[in-house]
Amino acid sequence: MSHATPDNVRSLWISAALAFRAAAAALGYGCTLGRFLRIRPNVGDAGFLGLFCLGVLGLIIHFALPLSGMVKVFVLLTGLLLAGLNWREIRAGSVLKAPAIVVICVAMLVQAQALPQSQSDMGGYHLQALRWSREYPIVMGLGNLHGRLAFNSVTILISALIDDADTRWILSVLAAGFFWISVFIRFNEIRPQTSSGEDLIPKISHWLMVFLLSATALVPKLWGETWVLNADIFTAYLVMYWVVLALGYTRGDRTGTLALLVLTSSLATAGKLSAAPLLLATVLFVWFHFRNDRGVVLRAVAAAGLLMVAWTGRSVLLSGCAIYPVRQTCMFSMPWAESADLVYDESVAIRSWARLEGEAHFERAMHGWSWLPEWIEAKWRRPLILFLLLGSFAAASALFHTRLRRGVSAELTLVSAALAGCLGFWFLSAPDERFASGSLFSAGALGLSMACAVWLRAPRLYSGWRVILMLLLIFGGLLGIRTILLRSDYNRFKIPEAVVYGINLGNGRGVWVPVNDNSCWNHPLPCTPYVDPEAISKVRMPAALGNVPASAAPPVGWKPQFSVNPYPNERECRGPYGPAR
Repeated sequence: MSHATPDNVRSLWISAALAFRAAAAALGYGCTLGRFLRIRPNVGDAGFLGLFCLGVLGLIIHFALPLSGMVKVFVLLTGLLLAGLNWREIRAGSVLKAPAIVVICVAMLVQAQALPQSQSDMGGYHLQALRWSREYPIVMGLGNLHGRLAFNSVTILISALIDDADTRWILSVLAAGFFWISVFIRFNEIRPQTSSGEDLIPKISHWLMVFLLSATALVPKLWGETWVLNADIFTAYLVMYWVVLALGYTRGDRTGTLALLVLTSSLATAGKLSAAPLLLATVLFVWFHFRNDRGVVLRAVAAAGLLMVAWTGRSVLLSGCAIYPVRQTCMFSMPWAESADLVYDESVAIRSWARLEGEAHFERAMHGWSWLPEWIEAKWRRPLILFLLLGSFAAASALFHTRLRRGVSAELTLVSAALAGCLGFWFLSAPDERFASGSLFSAGALGLSMACAVWLRAPRLYSGWRVILMLLLIFGGLLGIRTILLRSDYNRFKIPEAVVYGINLGNGRGVWVPVNDNSCWNHPLPCTPYVDPEAISKVRMPAALGNVPASAAPPVGWKPQFSVNPYPNERECRGPYGPAR
C-alpha cells in the first residue's frame, strides 16, 4: 500500500490557495453583476454569477489577447478588488455560519483532489487547448489542425484564467463548493413540515435537495473523473443548481430566481451542448412569469445574450461553425472553415463512440437502432442509469396517488419537461452517461422526491436533516483524505513528454506529430496527430509561432497518418467521404 508523499501535500496546499484566490475573485465579480441586475444573491449564487463573468471575460479577451499570466493576474486582481468593495454584500449573503462554510470548502477541495484522473482527452487535446488559449489570441481555423481543438466549451477560458500552468482542477472545486453553499442555504430556508396537505412542492424540494447534497457529499465520482477541462462535472453542477432554482421559484425572490435561471442555463449550454434544452425551458419560464420587475429579467437576458454571442462567435472563428460539430450551423464557404467531411466525421465519431464504446465498425452505431440492445446491455447496470430507472419507477407509482396529482404545479411540470428534454437530446445524440450525469441524477432524484413527498408525511422525518447533511459532508471529506493519504499518485498523474517528429509542409508551415500514439500532451505548438496539408493550410497560424524544423529521419517503420479523418474504421464503413449530404 502506497502512502502520501510531500508532493501530495504540497499540491493540496497549492490547490487550496488557488481555489481560495479564484473563489474570492469570482465572488467579487458575482456581487458586481448582482448589483447590475439589482438582485440580492446569496454567497453561493454570487459565486456562480462570478463564474459567469469569468466566462464572458475569457471569451471576449481571447478575441484580441492570449490569456497569459499577465492577463490572468489582471483579471483575478480586479475580482479581488471588487470583492473588497462588495465585502458587505458578501457577508450579508453568507447566511451560513463561518464553520459550516469552512467545512463545505475543505470537503469540496479534498474530494476534487481525491477523484481519479482521466488521461485520454487530457493528452489528446485538453493540454493543447490550454496552451493555444494561453499563448496566442484566438486562431482562426484552428479546428483544421485537430478537430477537437474546435470544441468550444467556456470551461477552457475559465480554466485558463483561474488555474496555474499545471493541472489543479480548480473549476470543479468552485462549482462543487458554490453548489453546496447555495443549495444548503435554500435547504435551511424551506419548512416542508408546516406546508398544507395540498402543497407538495416544499416537501418535494426538501427531498430533492437531500438527495442532491447527500450524493455530492459522498459519491462525487458520479459526476465524472477529473480532467484538465472537465466540462462534464462543471455542467452537472449547473444542471442540478438550475433544477433547485426552478423548483423553488414560488418561494422567495421570484424576479431574482428568474435572472439566475437565465444566466445558469446559458452558462451550462456554453459549457456543454447537452444542457441546451435547459435554455429552451428557461425561455418558457420567462415567458410564463415575465410580469413584475421586467428590468431585472431584461438585464439578465442581455448578459446571457452577450455570453452566447461571444461563444458562438468564437466557435465560428475556430471552425466556421456556430455550434461545433453541428454541420447545419456551419458556413463552409469561409476560407478558414473546416471541410464538411471533417465536421461530419467528428460528429459521427462522438455519437458512435457513445452508443457502442470501443466498437470497431461505426456503421452499426449510426444506422438504425441495431446498437440499442448492446447499449442497454452495457449501460443498464451503471449507477446513474440504475438511479434514473429507480426514480422513474418511483415517480410513476406516485402519480397514481391522488394527492400528488392535485399537488402538481406549473413549476414541477416545467422542471420535469426540461429534464425529459435534456435526457431525450442526450439519448438521441451521444448517450454516454458522463455527458449527462447532472440530468440523469436530477431526474432520478426528482422522481424519488415526488414519492417521498407523497408517502412520508410524519413531521419528524423532515427535521434534523441539516445536521445529518453536514455529518455526511464531513464523512465524505474524511473519505477523500483517506484516499489522498493512501495513494501516492492520488490525482497527480505525471504528464509524459510526447515523442514527436517534425514535418515540413512547405510555404513555411510545419507541425510536430507524436510518434507513439495520438497524444501531444503538453508539447510546444503546433502539434497534431492527424496531418492533412490541405486542411492545415487553412489555419491562420500566428506569425510569432515560428517554423517547425523537419526531423532528419523518422523512426524506423513509422509514417504520419495523412488524413482529414482521425477515425479510419468509420471511413472504411462509409466510403471515402460518407453518404451524400
